[in-house]
Amino acid sequence: MDNFSEDSIILNSFFVRALQDHESGPKALGWGSETSQKIRFRILCEIGNLNGKNILDFGCGFGDLYGFFTENGKKNLGRYVGVDMNPFAIEKARQKYQGVEFRVGDYLALKEFPEGSFDYVVASGVFNIEIPHWQQYTYASLLEMYRVCKNAVGINFLNAQTILPKSEGSHYTDPCELLKFANSNLNFRSVLRQDYWPNDFTMYIYKCLAEQQ
Repeated sequence: MDNFSEDSIILNSFFVRALQDHESGPKALGWGSETSQKIRFRILCEIGNLNGKNILDFGCGFGDLYGFFTENGKKNLGRYVGVDMNPFAIEKARQKYQGVEFRVGDYLALKEFPEGSFDYVVASGVFNIEIPHWQQYTYASLLEMYRVCKNAVGINFLNAQTILPKSEGSHYTDPCELLKFANSNLNFRSVLRQDYWPNDFTMYIYKCLAEQQ
């Protein structure tokens, strides 16, 4: 499941074009608006008590989730690491948040971390682009995210069940299919949230009940 060079090229090309068109801000990373970006961040932060926890942000872009953490009272995070496949985005993140750990790479970069390296692993807007092997690429990424987390994975997707118009080139995920995969391959307990944005859903995949308090 590691031969996804075509998918990586397509994903990186999409974000390179977005960066060329917008240079900075949410639209440079494929977000519709700053409002939708922050709503999704807020929902991801509700996965558990993140104070003092080690966080891996997969597909971190400019590191805006780290900024959201610090702006919303979670200044005592433990270790934060941001990973993104786009070198330009990582360079921007390093300039914006000096002293914070950012790395260039796709899901294969997660193999560098031992199992359970982070309390929580989160990803926002990472799997919303249509690519040839979307399911295999996404599931391989989820397996690595789950491996390196200690407590839970939090991740959001565009919802295939939305009644809103769908954007060309975007991938819309069936939440039932994702739940089926999570329950069969990853799960201690999965929570599906569809209560915050009309064309979106977030899944929390927990390893440890104690960390859900």
